[in-house]
Amino acid sequence: MLGFEISKIATENIKSKYKAQFTPHPNKEGYLFSHEDYGDGVFCSKEQYESLLEEFEDFVDSRSRFMFWWFVLLIVLGITLGVVDIFYYKLDFLHTKTENDSWIGGAFMLLPLLFFMPQGWRLYQKPLHLLGSDREFARSKKPREEIMDRRVKGMSMEMILLGVGVSLICIYFALEGSYDSPYLIYLFVGVLLEFLYFGWKKYRAHRKEREILKRQEGE
Repeated sequence: MLGFEISKIATENIKSKYKAQFTPHPNKEGYLFSHEDYGDGVFCSKEQYESLLEEFEDFVDSRSRFMFWWFVLLIVLGITLGVVDIFYYKLDFLHTKTENDSWIGGAFMLLPLLFFMPQGWRLYQKPLHLLGSDREFARSKKPREEIMDRRVKGMSMEMILLGVGVSLICIYFALEGSYDSPYLIYLFVGVLLEFLYFGWKKYRAHRKEREILKRQEGE
């Protein structure tokens, strides 16, 4: 269950990071796409944005579902082999242990990623080539506020909540005296405040986008 939640958070982070490359155009309907902290971005129509976003999110969701069922299949296969070994046969390879077993098992579980990652990278890079932003010559650095907004929009809310939750748990154990050093609580409080700050900045960044989109609809 924990692995499924971590996988879900990772999936939402990937989608948030992709979406954070697009910001509503401040002066007309559409978006500005920028893949880095330099340049003014290039125009992307609302239709292009929705098409690109849907294509990427569908890919990520479908591959995440496949990986989930791939793990389930491997678990069922492992249990089945164990049952067969106990009741029917003596499977020698189940009893032959080597120091590479854990590496082999992990590599087999992640095997589909060898096929998915190149496909995902091409889709992630698609707006860069489709919109021509790889030919953008403006190299001035974006304002610090814009860069920060992009960073926090690239973090999923699930990731921020996880950071807050883990920090609170660590603070609780620190107050209970579970750690050798009494100063660790200050570290955990600092991490908690940092994630709360990220959550607040993410809320403000998305609120700013909603205001621009609302203004676009009213024009």
